[in-house]
Amino acid sequence: AECAALTFAYINPSSSITISGTNTLTVSNYVYMPRPSNGDVCSININAGTLICASLTMAATKQSRNDIINITTGTLTVNGNISTGTTGCKINITGTGNFYVGGNLNGTPDITLGTGSTVVYAGDCDQSVHATTYSNLSFSGTGTKYFTDLIVVTDTLILTEGMFMSDGMPMAD
Repeated sequence: AECAALTFAYINPSSSITISGTNTLTVSNYVYMPRPSNGDVCSININAGTLICASLTMAATKQSRNDIINITTGTLTVNGNISTGTTGCKINITGTGNFYVGGNLNGTPDITLGTGSTVVYAGDCDQSVHATTYSNLSFSGTGTKYFTDLIVVTDTLILTEGMFMSDGMPMAD
C-alpha cells in the first residue's frame, strides 16, 4: 500500500496501526505521531511487514503520553530525518527486526533492541549514532558517523563506507 503522508489525529483515546503479515506501507512523505493525551498511546506495530517513509516525527514528551513503534521481525526504513520528543518516544525491536536510519536522529527516544535486531545508519549525510546497546550495527552511506557517547555491539558490527568520528578524532575511513 502507498500514501503521501501518515498523520495520526489528536490522540484521545489511544490509537494505533498495525502492518501485519509481510505487507508493506510506503509513505512518500512523512509519518507524524502527535503528543497523546495523558495516559494515552499512539503506536505503530510492524510485525513481519515493512514501513518505509521519508521522515518520522514522534512528539510525545513524557512517560504517560507515549508514541511507540514496535517491530518484531519486520523493517522500519526512514530515508530522512527522525525527530522525537523526550522520554515518551519509544522504538522497540523485540525480535530480529531491522531499523534503517537514512538521516539524522534528533531528540532523545528510548530505543530498546532485542537479540538479533539490526540497526543500519545508511545516510549520505553526517549522522550521530544513538548511544545504546546494539545487537547488530551497520554503517553505510558516504556521511560521517559521529559517536558522542558509548555504544555497545553484542553481535555484529559492519563498517561498509564513510568516516567515523569520536570526540572529533577520526576512527576509520
